[in-house]
Formats: sequence, structure tokens, C-alpha cells
Amino acid sequence: MHNSAALASTPLFHRNSSLLSRRDRVALSYDRAKAIGALHSLTADDILTVSPKYWEHLRDPIHVMDGAAATLLTIHLNLCIGTIAMFPEGKEDLLERLLAFELSGQYCLTEVGHGLDAYHLETTATLLPTGELEINTPNEAADKYMPPTTPAGLPGIAVVFARLLVDGQDRGIKPVLLVPLHNGHKMHPGITSKLLSPRGGSGPVDHALTYFRHVRVPGSSLLGSLEKGADLKGAFTHNIFRVVVGTLGMGIVALSGMRMASYIATKYSMRRIVVDSFTGKPKPIMAFSTQKIPVLTAISQTLVMDAFCTKLHHLGLTQEMQRKMERDAIAALYPKLESLLEKLAIADYVTAPIVSDEGWTSHIRELPAFHGDDAAVQSRL
Repeated sequence: MHNSAALASTPLFHRNSSLLSRRDRVALSYDRAKAIGALHSLTADDILTVSPKYWEHLRDPIHVMDGAAATLLTIHLNLCIGTIAMFPEGKEDLLERLLAFELSGQYCLTEVGHGLDAYHLETTATLLPTGELEINTPNEAADKYMPPTTPAGLPGIAVVFARLLVDGQDRGIKPVLLVPLHNGHKMHPGITSKLLSPRGGSGPVDHALTYFRHVRVPGSSLLGSLEKGADLKGAFTHNIFRVVVGTLGMGIVALSGMRMASYIATKYSMRRIVVDSFTGKPKPIMAFSTQKIPVLTAISQTLVMDAFCTKLHHLGLTQEMQRKMERDAIAALYPKLESLLEKLAIADYVTAPIVSDEGWTSHIRELPAFHGDDAAVQSRL
């Protein structure tokens, strides 16, 4: 049994959130994320090294009880703290505050126009004569998409990936600390967060578009060196390595979902009684092959994947392993992309705004916005 079983039985995790407003559901997920994080009490070193303690945290079934809380916790711990822990000098106090959940940590990497090609992102961090850095979003395609940056009660900070400009020279993409992002109620001046529409069928997370208007931060906010370096793309891949850890981590969290689904389906199949049309006697639906085969298959797959999860951690994770897997997958699938899309036979039914420039432009004009320069924060949560 996991040590979170007691927490899972508290009112915090048994409160029915389906009748709450979106704002209150998001606030509840933040409270649950804080409670889970406090229970596991991870250190910066646990997160940085993906220690056994961190791995066990990912395998905790309590994450499945609130997928939004699991998402918030993954961003906070793995992406934000994990990145800062790569450059810990002078950031020890900030790391302690993040680990104590006094602050909410976010991670601004991808942009509207640059998702999988984030290496070509356009957000800039310009070194000023004063020694400060000025973070700026040059156009709508450079809006950060889609970290949950709207004020939700807890003061927020962010790791923002931006193109470092020094004396007009592009020195590559670097992570920059933005402290503060907001104070929990109002955005920092020069920062706007536009709340995205909620996704159907999932616990709401305050995913947003975030953009910056000449926001100045101390030079010490730069994580890493001002130098250009010999291998810009290699440095970029190194700096976003926590994305790889997060991808595996969310897969491990999903494995707990398989465990829960298998358990529910099995228990229900054992107690659901029907009358056998041949014998006229009652029997559980588990007696039918159409029920027992998929149920036992699900349990078997879950146990095998759980064993694989343990094996994967023992194997260790390196950036070279990740790059090789990516190269192999891309080489096999990318040339067939158009034909794969056609085989989906779904284009005529898609209404998502992100599939066309026209749809996206129309969509973002209707989103509620939080402006750091407003006298009062706007909200239509």
C-alpha cells in the first residue's frame, strides 16, 4: 500500500468537484497538488537525479484521483524545479520556497507558432546596458502556449525560454527565471495571460496563452551563461531535458490509471449479476468470456507495464538514449505523415481552432485576459 492511502481518504480528495465553478475546481486541484507534494517531501536533488523516491512519487495512484492536480504537480516539480536545480547557484532560497509550495512554478517553453520546433522560438531576452534582461514577445506566434499562468491564489514564478540577445548577437535559447509571474491575484506589469477554453472530459487546468511586453528582470535571472557556446542546439536539448523526464513521468501516472480502471472493471464484473438464459440461474457477468477476456487482459497488461516501469528506472535515462529514440521514430513515421492523416478519415468533423490560422485567430480574440497593467484583474472563469 502506498503511504498516500490516508490522504486519499480525506475530504480533500472525496469532495465532489463536478458541481463547482471552474475557478473553484482549479483552486481545489492546486490544494490537492500541494497536499500530494507535501506528503512526498521531495528534495531538489531527488528531482534532479530522478531518484527512486521521485520515481515512486510518480507511481502513486493518488495522482489518478485528480488529473489536473497531477498536471500541476508535474509542471511544478519536474519542469520548473528540475530546470532550476540544473543551475542551483544563488537559487537555493528560491528552490526551498518552491519545494515548500509557497510559490507555484511554471514552465514557458513552447509557443503558438513553435511547438515541436521550439528550437525556433521567438521570445527574446535582451541584455540591457544596465545588466538587466528584457523579456519580450515580438508577435502573436511567439505567445507562450499553454502553461497555466493565470493567478490562482498562490504567487507564481516561471522558467521562460527565450532567445538571448547580447549587443545584437543571437546567443541561443536560454532559460530565464521570471520572478514574479503574478502575486496570486494580479499579473506582474507587462505580462498578459489569456485563459484558454477548458478541455472537455477532463479536470480543468488554467492553461493559458502568455505574452510579455518588455518585462525587465535582474541579470542573475539567467539560468546558465551569457556565452554563446559552440553547439547551440545541443545546449538547447540539454536545457529542456526535463521535458523527456516529464514525458516518461506522465506515462507512469497513466499506468496508475490502468491499475484503477482494471480494478473497477473487475470488481464490477464480479458483483454484477444477470440471469443465464440457458440455465435460468443468476451468475456474475465475469463468467462470460466476452467479459473475462478483456478484464484479464487489462490486468495482465497493467502488471507487465508496471514491471517494465521498474526496469526502466534501473536502466537509467540519458539524453543520448532519448535522441536515438526520437531519430528512429521520426525516420520511420515522418515520411508517411500525410497518408497517416488521411487514414484517420476525421478532417470533416474537426472543429478545433488550432488546425488553421483563421480558426485560431478567431478563437484567441474571444479569450478572457489577465493583464498586469490593469487596475483590476479581468476574469470570466
